[in-house]
Amino acid sequence: RDDGTCEEQGYCWPNDNGIATKAEKGYFVLKRTGENQVLVLLNSQPSTNVLDPIVKLEKLANLKEQGYLTEKEFQIQKQKLLDS
Repeated sequence: RDDGTCEEQGYCWPNDNGIATKAEKGYFVLKRTGENQVLVLLNSQPSTNVLDPIVKLEKLANLKEQGYLTEKEFQIQKQKLLDS
């Protein structure tokens, strides 16, 4: 759940009430799934530590297989990982 400020391809972090809000660092927002909902990429630690690109690609592929990402969204994210 978010307060409406989290942006796709940006970051969010829970506020004092546990509601996600836009942030410079934190959890990577893959996409909005509703007015006050976002799909975030979780790992054992927030985005201050970078995951190995292969692990990130596997996570993205799993999200696509589960129907959370479209083929186009998957390809965009995959290219961003490969370009970084």
